[in-house]
Amino acid sequence: TMTFASNSSDVNAKKPYYANYAAIGDSICAGFTQANYGYKNGFDMMKNINNSPDFCYAKLVGNKLGSNVYNLGKLGCDTSELLDILTNQNNPYYNVYRQYIGKTDLLTLEIGSDDLTLATIHSILKCIGVDYANMDPKEVFELAVPLFTGDIAGMVNSIEKVQGIKLSPEQILAIQTALSDKSLSATLEKGYETFCVNYPKVVEKIREINPTAKLLVIFTALSCSNLP
Repeated sequence: TMTFASNSSDVNAKKPYYANYAAIGDSICAGFTQANYGYKNGFDMMKNINNSPDFCYAKLVGNKLGSNVYNLGKLGCDTSELLDILTNQNNPYYNVYRQYIGKTDLLTLEIGSDDLTLATIHSILKCIGVDYANMDPKEVFELAVPLFTGDIAGMVNSIEKVQGIKLSPEQILAIQTALSDKSLSATLEKGYETFCVNYPKVVEKIREINPTAKLLVIFTALSCSNLP
């Protein structure tokens, strides 16, 4: 829940409180599964920037404020990828993010869930010698769906489908072990440690790009108190 406070001197009938609003984040921010979600015709977040799904929070907040909405939500984006987007000039999204972040009055940041999700998927794929970094984002998402529901059989089926292989009993056992309480706790802890290192850097970089915009951080799965 986000609440915006104002006083009577802020009110202008002809202008919104924030003319331009950019929402930065992952698939939650992007509004994945919404009917007019930009990725339905491919996993290119560029289609979503100026066509935010009607019922994702970015569009709802923007409509409430009367703002132009720029949705910078990217499917499967974790803090490592976002930090690379904001700092690496060779990243294909570098200029796009800087453009929209730089011209906004209001920014929200929702990131971190995929630090845990991708860390877990990586640990599972290691069992069969596959690196998710070399996979298509759509294939990674297909693995995430059974992971969210704790469906190990579904996970095995999804791996076999996207990789075009038949897993051996030993590989299936390795996956089950990777998802055991002890192994999974260690994996999630590692993902959280990465988040805690990257998140303050992300906030600092956003502030560097646009030092005057109001920035609201939204914590969904994780939180971080060490903010600049």
